[in-house]
Amino acid sequence: MPENQRVVSPLPLWERGQTRMLATVQARVRGTCAPGGSMHRNPHVLNASTTLLGICFVIIGGLKFTGQNPKSYSDEIAWAAAALLFTSTIVSYLAIRNDDKKVWQTFLADWSFLAGVLTLMCSVLVAAIVL
Repeated sequence: MPENQRVVSPLPLWERGQTRMLATVQARVRGTCAPGGSMHRNPHVLNASTTLLGICFVIIGGLKFTGQNPKSYSDEIAWAAAALLFTSTIVSYLAIRNDDKKVWQTFLADWSFLAGVLTLMCSVLVAAIVL
């Protein structure tokens, strides 16, 4: 091909830009996805469950410090939420270490996290109603 002749793309300029942008987005998505095509949720579950575990301990400690824990079941419910969130933290960490090879770990981490969040919400509601 002569040097003075340019290769012209069959796509208009705006479509070439969109194609390039689409390829960039697809590459980013592929880089953050697990082999099965799902997102790596375990680091997010690990981060959120440890934060909520700390909130459980703040609720338990606050009720104990103020002497309000015998008046309601809120601290006992917060202990149950702490147990569920601790389970989610440990299993999520193990899933990260195993690189998502064991599906049951991700399943257990997700569901214990969801149950822990709902239990924590119940603890706060009981405290708000009774106290």
